[in-house]
Amino acid sequence: MSCGCAKRNQTPDKSFEALRVNVDEMGTGLFAVPDPASGDDKWNVVVVHNMTYDDCVRRGRTCGAFKWVAASVCPAQQIAEERAKRPCSGYCGPHHTWCPYWCVCPGHHCI
Repeated sequence: MSCGCAKRNQTPDKSFEALRVNVDEMGTGLFAVPDPASGDDKWNVVVVHNMTYDDCVRRGRTCGAFKWVAASVCPAQQIAEERAKRPCSGYCGPHHTWCPYWCVCPGHHCI
């Protein structure tokens, strides 16, 4: 299954800035994984809190898309609350950068 996206690692620039300040920064990983039971081009998002950027990249290597959000940029509790109260939706943008911190883009729309 092709994800149709040009950028699998969708870690926001602000998270990279946080890593430059603190290389031991922890954060949240969001991983888009295929959902073959639901049909072609259907995805689930797996959220993993309290992980390093390097661990997120390792775990994300087989995902359709992933991102790591530094805790200092958007805390895990906020990511969980936002995902629970509203669905991710909308066009991701030409570089898959328009999704909010708590969403990821394995194709052309935020999930």
